[in-house]
Amino acid sequence: MENLAIFIKMAYCLTLAFSILWTDLRMSPPVVHGKVVDGGRLIVPAAFRKEMGLAKGDAVIMEMHGDELRVRPAKSALKRLREKLRASSAEDVCVVDELIAERRRDSGDE
Repeated sequence: MENLAIFIKMAYCLTLAFSILWTDLRMSPPVVHGKVVDGGRLIVPAAFRKEMGLAKGDAVIMEMHGDELRVRPAKSALKRLREKLRASSAEDVCVVDELIAERRRDSGDE
């Protein structure tokens, strides 16, 4: 049990050392330790918020992948969705016009 405690302390120290090294190199630290605070809130480090383009009040999308929580800005998810839709539709076709025509056909069938 004592060896496990020593191992955990050593791992924490190594993680902290790597974070300091990466910060000194002016790069985002690959791993940051944090805590869940009152109300289940997680504090996102300023460097991460800056890199993700997040500001106070911005919407985010959270997904569970196994035992990992992935967080991304909602605006980037919307941008990816638009790009996928743009790529999957023909360039000379207006999706809105197609939808209106489809609705008119459906209402005429009733």
